[in-house]
Amino acid sequence: MNYSTNIVSFFKQELPVNQPLSLRQGQIIFGKINKIFPNQMAEVQIGQQKLLAELSIPLSVDSNYWFQVQKGDKKPQLKVLTTMKTAANTQQNQIESLLEQLSLPKTTETRAVIASFVHNKLPLTSEILEQAASWLKNSKELKQDIEIIKQMADKELPFTKEVFASLSAVQSGKSFPKLLELLQDELTVHSVKNAPLMELLATVNGREPLNLEDSREIKNFLSQILRNLGFSYEAELAGHLTSNTEIKEDVQQLKPLLLDLLKADISPSIKEAAQQLVDKITGLQLLSQEVGPVTQLVMQLPFSFREHEMEASLQFTGRKTKDGKIDSDFCRILFYLDLQHIKETAIDMKIQNRVMNVTIMNNQPLLFKLVEMFTKELKEKMQEANYTLLSIACKPFGDKNQDGKSSHAAYQLGYSSYKGVDIKI
Repeated sequence: MNYSTNIVSFFKQELPVNQPLSLRQGQIIFGKINKIFPNQMAEVQIGQQKLLAELSIPLSVDSNYWFQVQKGDKKPQLKVLTTMKTAANTQQNQIESLLEQLSLPKTTETRAVIASFVHNKLPLTSEILEQAASWLKNSKELKQDIEIIKQMADKELPFTKEVFASLSAVQSGKSFPKLLELLQDELTVHSVKNAPLMELLATVNGREPLNLEDSREIKNFLSQILRNLGFSYEAELAGHLTSNTEIKEDVQQLKPLLLDLLKADISPSIKEAAQQLVDKITGLQLLSQEVGPVTQLVMQLPFSFREHEMEASLQFTGRKTKDGKIDSDFCRILFYLDLQHIKETAIDMKIQNRVMNVTIMNNQPLLFKLVEMFTKELKEKMQEANYTLLSIACKPFGDKNQDGKSSHAAYQLGYSSYKGVDIKI
C-alpha cells in the first residue's frame, strides 16, 4: 500500500457528528417503506434515518423507491421516480432504473457515482451525476476520484471543477516539499524574476531542522508555516472588508503571491506548477471546516527532521470552548508521517476529559519494541502536561478490529431522529 493510498484511507476517520438529514429541492434519494400506518401515514427509511411521511399515493411495505425532493407548501414533498420490489432489489437494478428514469447514459462513471452515493446513503442530483461523470471520464484513479466526489457531497462543498481539483491535489500524494521545489526549479530555468515569491518559497521549503522536543518551537513553527502558506489569507481579507480597514498590498504569503503569478504571462510549465500548489492549499482549506459545534482542521506541512525532509499530515477534530478557543480536553488528533527509518507512521490520539488513548499504526516490527521501552517515560511527560496517558497500542496498517473493519476505516456519520410529520409523498 503506497503513501497516498494509506493517507486517503486514514483521513477518512472523523468523530461522529449528529446532524439531521437535509432535504433540498431537486435531490434524489433512495428509501424504503418500513411501515404503513392509518390515515395514510408511513415510516420511510432513508439511510440511517427514519422519517414519518404523509402518503398521497399507495406504496408497499418493504419496497424500495427512488424519490426526488420537491417543494411543498409546508414541508418537503417526495416524488416517486421508480419502484424496486424486494425480489429484484439488487444494487445493479437500483442503478439501472435510476439512469433510465433520468435519461442519463449508462457509463462506467455514472454507475460508479450512483453506487458510491447509495452505499454512503447520500442524496444526489442529476446535475451532480452529469458533472461527476464528465470529471471522471479521463480519470486515472477512479476509486480515489469517486471518494473525492463523495466528500464534496458529504461536506456540502460547492460542486465545481475547481473544488474537485483542489481536493484531488490534497490526495494526489504530491508533497509540499516536492511541489515547492518544482516551482523553484521552473522559475529558475525560465529566469523569472520574482524576488518576494522566490524568497518565500525558500523560507517555506527551508532546510532548518525542527526540534521536536521543544513544544514552544513546534507551536511557533506551525503558526508561522500556516501563515507563510496563506491558509488564513481569505479570512484576513474578509476581516479587512468587515472592519473597513486598508488591505496591505505587500502580503508575504504564498497563496496570494501564486495567484498574482498565475495572472502573469508565464510559461505553461510554471503555470502548472503554481496551480498545483494553489490547489493543494485550497483543498486543505476546504477540508478544514466547522459543522455545528464541531471544528475540523486538516493540514499538510513541510518540515525537516534530522536532515530528512518530509510532509507531516494532521487532522484535528473537536469542539470549541465558549470563548471560541479549541477545547484541548476533548478532541481527536490524527498524525501521518513518512519517516526516514520506520517509514509510514500514523498516530491516532483520542482525548476525553484530558485522558488520552493513543494508537500507532506502522508496518515495522521494531516499532512495537520501541514503544514498550518508552511508554513509562511518555506517561510521565504527559502527566507533567496534566494529561493522563491511559493506553498506547501499536497496529500494522490494514489490521482488523473486532467488528472486522479496517483499523483506519471510515466512521459513519450519525443522524438525530425526527419527530412529527417530516415529508409528504
